[in-house]
Parts: sequence; C-alpha cells; structure tokens
Amino acid sequence: MTPEEKTQALTCSPYFHLRLAIISGHDLVVMDRGGTSDPYVKIMQGGKLQHKTSSQKKTLNPAWNEEADIYIEDPFDPICLRVYDKDRVVSDDFMGQAEVDVSSFELERSHDIVLNLEHGDDPYLLRKLKKKRTLGTIIVRFTMLPLSEREYNQMMEEDETKPPDDNVFSNISSTILSSSKAITNMSAWGQESNSSDNERRAFVTRDRLIGIVHVVVVQAIHLKAMDNGINSDPYCKVSLGKDKQKTKTVNNTLNPKWKESLDLSWVDNGKEDILHFSLYDRNMAVKDDFLGSIHIDLTELTREVSHNIWRPVEDGLGFLNVIVTISGTDKTEKSQNNFLLGDAVKNQLLDKYRLANTSKKMKDVGFLIVRVVEAQGLRSADIGGTSDPFAVLELGNARVQTHTEQKTLDPTWEKVITFDIQDINEVLEVTVYDENKYRKYDFLGKILIPLTKVKNGERKWYKLKEKNLQKMARGNDPQILLEINLFWNPIRASMRTFNPKQEKYESKTESTFKFATFNKNLARVKAAVARLEREKTKKAIESIINWDSKVKSVCALIGFIFCVWNFQPWMIPFGLLIPLMKKIIYLSATGGWQALDDGEVAAYGSVDEEPDDKAGAFEQMQKIAFKVQEALGSLASFLESIKNVFNFSIPFLSWLGFVVLLLLTIVLYFLPVRILVIMWGTNKLTKKLFRPWASSNNEIADFLSRVPDDEEKATYRENIVKESTMKALETNRRNVVKDDGII
Repeated sequence: MTPEEKTQALTCSPYFHLRLAIISGHDLVVMDRGGTSDPYVKIMQGGKLQHKTSSQKKTLNPAWNEEADIYIEDPFDPICLRVYDKDRVVSDDFMGQAEVDVSSFELERSHDIVLNLEHGDDPYLLRKLKKKRTLGTIIVRFTMLPLSEREYNQMMEEDETKPPDDNVFSNISSTILSSSKAITNMSAWGQESNSSDNERRAFVTRDRLIGIVHVVVVQAIHLKAMDNGINSDPYCKVSLGKDKQKTKTVNNTLNPKWKESLDLSWVDNGKEDILHFSLYDRNMAVKDDFLGSIHIDLTELTREVSHNIWRPVEDGLGFLNVIVTISGTDKTEKSQNNFLLGDAVKNQLLDKYRLANTSKKMKDVGFLIVRVVEAQGLRSADIGGTSDPFAVLELGNARVQTHTEQKTLDPTWEKVITFDIQDINEVLEVTVYDENKYRKYDFLGKILIPLTKVKNGERKWYKLKEKNLQKMARGNDPQILLEINLFWNPIRASMRTFNPKQEKYESKTESTFKFATFNKNLARVKAAVARLEREKTKKAIESIINWDSKVKSVCALIGFIFCVWNFQPWMIPFGLLIPLMKKIIYLSATGGWQALDDGEVAAYGSVDEEPDDKAGAFEQMQKIAFKVQEALGSLASFLESIKNVFNFSIPFLSWLGFVVLLLLTIVLYFLPVRILVIMWGTNKLTKKLFRPWASSNNEIADFLSRVPDDEEKATYRENIVKESTMKALETNRRNVVKDDGII
C-alpha cells in the first residue's frame, strides 16, 4: 500500500479492526513482598477500556500470549497499554504504561514491537526509577485493517451470536476485592479505577435500568471570575442522559462549597454512559455565564464503591470535586457472597490487620463487610398496602444502596457491601426507603451502628427508628437483619483518633432558632454543671475556712502544705486516672461491661459573630438567639463528652484515654516540665516547616470529637425507652436543675 493509499484509508475508513496480541513482558518492577508481581495488561483508547489480559502469578517476566480483536473509529488516537499488579484484597498496583501510535504503521501488515514502560507521573514508580533505571518492557504484535460500515456491522452481528467468553465471568473474587476501597481517590487527570470486563459490558436488554448514580457535588476551587472580574455566583448542572438536576447557587465566591447530593438513573441504551457536570454563573437579567464543565465515563468506575474525584474544569478555570457512587444494581451473585464471607478472605483480612503489620499503610485502619439480608414488618407506603423498599448504607462519605424489592413489606436483599475504614469511631448508617418513580422517596426506618460496638461476625436483627431516632419506626415492629464482619488494627485506629475528624458532606445540621432546642440545651448545661456539686463543694470549703471543725481544718491545712510542697506535674494526669480506675474496678466487680449506659441527648455549636447590620431588628435578635442556642449546645456536648470518657460509654475511647494518661504520668514523673514544654512548642512551631501539608490541630479536641455526647448516644441506642419512662427521666432531670438553683 502506497503512502497516499494509506493516508486515504486512515481518513476515509469509518472503522478499523485492530488485531492485537500481548505476547510477553520482561524485567518488570517488583510490587509484592516476595520479590515478584502478578502482572496483567489493560488495553485503553481515549480513556476507555478495550480489553484486559489475565494475570500471570509471581513473575517479573510474564508470558501472556493473548490476542484481542478491537474495533476503533479514530486510528490517530494512540493505544495505551497499562500494566498492573493484581492484588486480592487491596486495589491493584500500577506498574507502568506504554503508548502505540498505530496510525504510523503500515496497514494490513503484522508488526512486532518492543515497548518500554513509562512511569505515567506515578509517584511510587518515580521513586522506583531512582533505584531501577527501567520499568521493564512488553512485546506486542498487531495488525490494523480498514473496515467499511457494512463490514463493521457484520462483525458486530457475529460477535453478538457468539457464546459469552468464560473470562468475562472468571476471577469474581479478584474483581470484588480489588474494588473494595470505600473511597477511591481518582486523580485530576483521570486515573482508571479497577473495573472488570463484566462491569464494562452493555448489560442485556436495551433501555434497562443499570443502576442509581448517587452524586455528591462537594466543592469547586479557583473558578473563573465573571462578575466584574472579582467573583461569581456559581451553581452546577448535573446530567445523565435525560435525567438532569442542578445544585443551589452559592453567591460571591470562586471557591463554592455545595455539599449537595443528587440521584440519577443510569439507563442501558448504549448512549447515556457519560455523567456531565456543567458550571454556570447566575445572572439576574441576562443569560447565565458558562464557567466550564467536566465529564465522567461511568463505564470506567467500579460499582458499589464511592469514588472521590477531582477533575480540572474544561473550557474554564479551576477544579471540581464530586463523589460518585453507582449502586442499586442487580442482586449479588451467591458465589460472590460466599467468597466475601468465606474463611479465605477472612483469614487474609485478619493477617492484614494484625498488630505485626501495623507499620504498613498506617491510614488503612480496617475493613468492613456488611451483609444486608432482609427486613420485616415495614410500613406500607403505596396505595396497594405494600412498599418497594431498598436500603442505603453510609459510612463517612461512602454511600452504597441495595437493589429495590418490588411490592413487599418483608424484602429479602441478600446484598454484600464492603467499606474501607479510615476511622474506627465512624458510625454505620442504615436507612430503608420506599422507591417512587415520580416523587421523593418515602422514609421507612433508620438505624445507627457505631463501629466500636460491632461484634465481628454477628448476625443480628436491628429495630428501625424514625428520622429523629428517638421513636420506633411505623409498621409492624419493623426490623432489618444484618451480618457484620469487622477487621481493624487497634494501633492504627488509636493514632487516627488524635487526628482531625473527617467531615461528612451530606450531614444535615439544624440552622434555625427553635425555642425547644434552646431550652433543651440550657437544661443540658445546667444538668451537666449540677453534677459537679458546686454548692456542696463550696460549703465544704467555707466550713474549712471558717474552722467550723478544728480537726477537719487542721488536717486540710497540713494536707494543703504537704501537697503543694511535694507537688509534681505527673500528679495531674495521675489524678485523672483515679476516676477511670474506679470505674474499671466497679465494672469488673459487678460484671457491668455488657450493660454500659446508653445515655441521653446533644447538638452542635458555632462561634458567635456580629449580626448583619442590614437585617431587621427581629432577624438580628433571631440570629443572636440562634448563636446562643448553638453555643449552649456546644458547651453541653463538650461537658457530656468529658463525662462519657470517664464512665466507659465507649470502652475503646475510655481505654485509649486511660493508656494515654498513664503514659503521660510516667513521662512527667521522669522528665522535667520545661523539657516537655520545649518539645511541644518546637513541634507546633516547626510542623509546617518540615511538613507543609500537615494540618494544625488540637489532639485533645480531636480525641473529644470522637466521644459521643448524650444525644448522640441516644440515637445509637437499640432499645427505645417508653414515653412514660422518658417523662419520668425528664422530671428527675428538671428536679436536679431546680435543686441546683436553691440558695
């Protein structure tokens, strides 16, 4: 074929048939502890996966000898070969990539080429290259043939009549566990997630619902200024096929934080696989200004996993941050369920999180496997006396839902869902909804399960509650059956506890003033202060000062002089250890570890600010009252959290506090205070110097933020207290507060 004929074929042919053989690899990089890797190759074009080879076990010189028939439209778009190391439990490791410009080779002729793998800007491979000059090579053979549209259609018809390839359904275990990360961080340049072939194929019939795409539009940064070159009023439109939604508008900012969640339906028609995000600047009188857009190919995302994605804004400035989860898909296959709940996986996870492996991947605290079995006694939300229930599971910012069971009050899902755990103090939220096609979903019940209270492998019925989590949900004693397997490393979890708590983007906090909330927070503060027995302590001190009892006053004077003379700093944490030791002894002697108090009530707080001068007088008063309400709630929450550390409401956190105080006592006993102060101050002052990415934080505040207050404990309680009992408790609490005010 002459060069002119080649150019004409490349530009005029609508399709091309690329016969590609992945022959072998040589001198690849080591990714596993045994000095080997389990390499396989992904064939990509334009960011889309075209084929994936099988993995070769424990070798750096794999021989794949696999062929693939690929049909492409644009021969000028290079073919990218990406090599990965297969891992069973964690995500697969990237080993390098190579690109082939097939348009530069002669058509209708076989070509054998050796490709040097490149790092692809991967930080780990860049470090590897400092020790190893090359990432290895792979050998491929390919032939490219031009196709007419008729020939292409004939090829497609032949492929449809062929029986499914066994490889599509092979390695189920590897597919599931490789996608088990609860939050998969994808880079701004579109790093691929680990999707298997069967996850990418068009499923069965046309226009069938593939799943529900849950999107959290979190934030954007450094957007283009459209209002006088200073600010913008940005909002985001999200579309998937015919399903279109948009966020609220955030005024006067180039770094908006929406934190809004949207649900879109993903329909299988071969055309609606791209999720579009378009940013606009709101204008009052003229057309809204376009700020840019991003596009996400859903076929490249692993299902049942929340992907935290940062992408650069196309045709504009800045970056957009979204969280995308594809769930609500078909029932999980029994083979997948049996594998995830089998002894082989459990043994691997136990080995991964045992104390001897603590130093590896310190941020990987644990792994959670939840089997959503069934529910019963749900209320009827539809006219026919039934419901269409599905369950939503949330852990931090990860959110996955089951498929919908139609027209039943006793659904059986048998769905296995996995999460990576970044903080053992997180709470698993399980909410059951009734699906509606043309209106908002109906709430059927909810439960909160703190991970610190989970018993590994326990299969248990949980009673569903109303939205406020204070009453039982409506229905015939509604319950949900869950089987939870939890694997975690206590040392990693302890270290994570003293770091800032991750913000939950979809949390809904109260933002208006309510007299009921104000009075409740005021009563909580009074009740917390009343427990300190101020009046009793004050009278005892006055009695000693007034020498009402000479013996008591003399003993107090001698004790005061003795304590001040012999005081050492280590005595402060030791004094705090005393109530903890008393509680430990009491719980051990009475066997009360299994019946720890579940507690009462709480709220959030905020910093007081000046009211808006432009607001009316009533609005100013309302803002001030709301700030006071929030401050009271914050103070009450703080006092209750301190109390709950010492009463072992959350044993893990109380034991952690005990160990820290004990270590602090020992350190203060042996080291002078001035040395510790110098060490502490040096660390605070030089943290940003040596670790610019580190965040300034208060370890004590971070620890207390993990301790639930009484209101949070009430939402975690499984058994709902009867209304009459609640009234009696409220009366007793009011009496305590009333007695505290007696002169």
